[in-house]
Amino acid sequence: MFSSLHNHCTFCDGKNSAQEMIEAAVRAGFTDFGMSCHCHDERFSLSMQDEEGYIRAMRALCAAYSSKIRVYCGIEQDPMGSIRCPEAYDYVIGSVHAVRAPNGMIYSVDNNVQEMDEALRAFGGDGMELVRAYYALVTENVRKTKPDIIGHFDLILKLNKDNRYFAENTQAYRQTALEALEQCAAQGGVFEVNTGGMYRGYRDFPYLQDFLLVRLRELGARVTVSTDCHDVNGIDYGVGRALAQIRDAGFDTLAVWHDGGFVQIPLEELMH
Repeated sequence: MFSSLHNHCTFCDGKNSAQEMIEAAVRAGFTDFGMSCHCHDERFSLSMQDEEGYIRAMRALCAAYSSKIRVYCGIEQDPMGSIRCPEAYDYVIGSVHAVRAPNGMIYSVDNNVQEMDEALRAFGGDGMELVRAYYALVTENVRKTKPDIIGHFDLILKLNKDNRYFAENTQAYRQTALEALEQCAAQGGVFEVNTGGMYRGYRDFPYLQDFLLVRLRELGARVTVSTDCHDVNGIDYGVGRALAQIRDAGFDTLAVWHDGGFVQIPLEELMH
């Protein structure tokens, strides 16, 4: 790995300061490193509360570390949140973390099982209705914002261990996910293979699942690797596993952020 773009610090729900995260990236040998704090969401107290302050701090760190590492200021755009200064960011990650139920209430899909239990009840106990609402919002978010990176596409799996809310291996689930994937791929963004759920112990595989990666390869889409890191210890967690998964899906190159844009690097170079 030369670079990492999906990272969080204490400007949102990260555990370490932006400077501490950058220092960890330097120690890991990255050449390029981006911060991507969650956009402001009034429902989420740990989302970004001071967007202007975040941008100023990141620009100062970009300058301060220019001799050691290239640093970028990004944002994670959620359709439930808001961005005041879109022109200030070097890149945008488009992600969905919550759904709106038929009762009008908004429920997080990655917070805890208690909230997901409430969400399931709000969808009449029908897990596939919850799935369809999630993927419809993922598709809408990508279509509207056209993000540079499509974040943790199948995050809906995070709390679904042992098929708690829906059966992951059914044709119904797979078809719903594939239809959304194809619509998102048509917008041209780079899909991330995200190891964050593995690091935090929720699932034993990265997002995206294998069948989705295979379809992306068939579509000629680009993929990258991210750790969705919230603390310095996870800065490069699971990268080898993610690269192997991408290779096994039939990809021979990876989209790697270098000097302000994505370049395609042969997987062979990254897996030595």
